[in-house]
Amino acid sequence: MKNSAALILMIMMTALSGAYAQTAAPTLKPLTDPQTNCELRYYYFPNLQAYFDTKTSDYIFKVDDEWTKAKEIPAGYRGYSLQNKICVLITDYDDDDPTQYTAIYKKKYPANFNGRSRPIAQK
Repeated sequence: MKNSAALILMIMMTALSGAYAQTAAPTLKPLTDPQTNCELRYYYFPNLQAYFDTKTSDYIFKVDDEWTKAKEIPAGYRGYSLQNKICVLITDYDDDDPTQYTAIYKKKYPANFNGRSRPIAQK
């Protein structure tokens, strides 16, 4: 009786462990702007003239006039704190090099160095 109970228990545990292994992770569809049909991928930081790529979790910023990608912005970069939350969600571009449009974004979203925090703009 003990052997058959142990055998049944082993079969049940094996079946349950197989069920977990076959479960597929859900696929999340990226958010897109309904007007531009672009994936909402980048945030632009006007005070830094830098970007955050939500797809790769990288910051894109200039070091010695060269664009650099990194997981973090160096502490004190241009004297700015990311805690200020001054950034803009880019809705009209979703390719791999947003830096080619920095001149346009500089005009469209001018830097604000008055030190006041303002919410994330969504234009």
